[in-house]
Amino acid sequence: MQTKKRPNPLVKGIPLVSYFSGLRKNSRAVKKHTTLKLSNNLTVNALIYHPIHLDPKDLPGIFLPHGMSILGIDDERIQNLAKNLALCGYSVITPDLEEVRNLRIQESTIQKNITLFNDYFERLDLHKKDNVSFFSMSFSGSMGMITFAQPEVRDKVRSSMVIGSYCDFLDTYEFSIKNFEIDNYAGLILFGNFMGYMDKKLQNELIPALYQFTVDNALYRTGQEAQGPKELEKLKPGSREILSKILYDVAFRQEMVKSIRSCIPHQLIRNLSPYFHLGEFRSPLSLLHGTTDPVIAPEESIKIHRNLTNRNHPVYLELSNLITHGDQVPLYSQIKGVPGITKAFGYYFSWI
Repeated sequence: MQTKKRPNPLVKGIPLVSYFSGLRKNSRAVKKHTTLKLSNNLTVNALIYHPIHLDPKDLPGIFLPHGMSILGIDDERIQNLAKNLALCGYSVITPDLEEVRNLRIQESTIQKNITLFNDYFERLDLHKKDNVSFFSMSFSGSMGMITFAQPEVRDKVRSSMVIGSYCDFLDTYEFSIKNFEIDNYAGLILFGNFMGYMDKKLQNELIPALYQFTVDNALYRTGQEAQGPKELEKLKPGSREILSKILYDVAFRQEMVKSIRSCIPHQLIRNLSPYFHLGEFRSPLSLLHGTTDPVIAPEESIKIHRNLTNRNHPVYLELSNLITHGDQVPLYSQIKGVPGITKAFGYYFSWI
């Protein structure tokens, strides 16, 4: 039997890059509210996107978990990405993950993704039958890779793509703290989530201030609008001194990371690291990573690519100067990078 020839990735990626770059506008996509079933009594809010005048049940589906943003599915960046993907001829769903919106890194998110994806897979009013793929970024991309290595869902996914995601959790933890002074967003989240393994009482005391400093970063709150410094002043003197050192003392921060790392259970690290799950991953994978990403090192995507390549797994890697971590560089300023990023998107689409 003759195998169907896959489309040229470079050609398949052109429509998304044209929207991604702003050369074409994405205002023609439909955005509607829906829900996905989490249990018999619980549902999760979601947004569904598809091209105007096209019925989502006739389109391939894309399951798109949002990144670690306090705005969740209302974040303009995830909405623009979903619209861009939809206009390329897809039905795209973004479920609202409460714990991710609240900046919590939890193993339970993996099971939640499995449950929500399975409900979406069965919802034939939302996509074409048996034609669903996965797309995400950063920490959510890594959690997604772990999700879709699980036996309940791994054979249901046509294609996967992640942008700026990690392979090894501990290496990423140390890298983000190393770049804390460039962008402290990920570092603050990691301290807020894992300090408790070293000192639970201290974590509980610092969480309100850590959270507000993180939100200050996310919403670009400065001056009188910034809430982090106000929460810092409310702390007891000892806790205030420790948080001040975390924020402004490089050597102290590095020692904290070493202490926390030594306390985190090894099994938790395995459960949060795609590296330990790649042997069970089934779908073709496209990896895109910014060469100057200050949050997750491009070496993380290189490790994923090397691991899967050694297993003869279909995988494509593009390291690009067109993105940093969730942000894009104007195409006209780095025109040489356009073909590569186009091929990365096209490789993902070519398997759908």
